[in-house]
Amino acid sequence: MDKQQLIDLIQADIPGSEVFPEGEDCDFTLNVISESFMGMRPVAKQQRVLSILTELISSGELHSVSVKAFTANEWTKKLENDKAVQIQ
Repeated sequence: MDKQQLIDLIQADIPGSEVFPEGEDCDFTLNVISESFMGMRPVAKQQRVLSILTELISSGELHSVSVKAFTANEWTKKLENDKAVQIQ
């Protein structure tokens, strides 16, 4: 499984999403940004993304997946916070 395959798979199911995978082979952290997550609890956002990957996880093609899902506004705030921490 490569990063582009994950991006394509998620974007096909969540149109307009942005996907930033980190990792390689079968171990990934996925940052997924979509306005479709608006109003959803964090665990519901994760479940939404994981539901797309169920077959890959079941088959073992994906072994370890961590999902961090954000709206665009949440993502912007996260990046600003990360930047502030790096400056300190």
